[in-house]
Amino acid sequence: MNIVDKGEMALIYERAGKYFKKEGVIKRSYHFFRVGFEESYYMDFDAIVNDPNQCEDVTLLYRDKIRDIARQQHIDFLAPIEKSSGGTIGIIRLAGAISILTGIPNVPIRLTKEIKSEKVKIPPIEGKPIKGRLHGANVIILTDHCTTGAEVLDAVDAVEYSGGIVTDVISYSYRPDKFKWKRFKEGEIAFHFFYMLPDELKEGDTLKNI
Repeated sequence: MNIVDKGEMALIYERAGKYFKKEGVIKRSYHFFRVGFEESYYMDFDAIVNDPNQCEDVTLLYRDKIRDIARQQHIDFLAPIEKSSGGTIGIIRLAGAISILTGIPNVPIRLTKEIKSEKVKIPPIEGKPIKGRLHGANVIILTDHCTTGAEVLDAVDAVEYSGGIVTDVISYSYRPDKFKWKRFKEGEIAFHFFYMLPDELKEGDTLKNI
């Protein structure tokens, strides 16, 4: 991946905003979330990053956002989330590439693990208890999509249990009509996103394909 200037990044941002409109990315699925509301569709992030060119675009978006944050404060780890449903690995697919491009190591958050000490995948540090193995490290959580933000907050809890401090969360897309901002504001965690759903989906365009 080559270094790109701001003009090229603007084009990448525009392209990546159209990936939702490709057939097979937005899929119909009636199900209830843990917070009790019903949803009629979901975004298949894997369908976006299967294409190598699209994968590169999305990776560069995360890279540039992380670099912006790192200019303001020191970041010790990136923490990509494995979905709690286990149905998709999502952002985990890009974690290695993002880590290489930013020079920041990544520690996956495995929400499927029931034991808190097993949720953050980082080797034990000699002389440090398991509970505090991140010992004050600044962490950015990475995810592909946020609907309510519940999974991200679970990841925040896992990082904090391990002694880390979540400073920022970066998501490819999110649902402004469903997202629960209160706990993020209370915890002073900055939430960054690139696109909003369903704003990116126009009736008669993508929705006709689901």
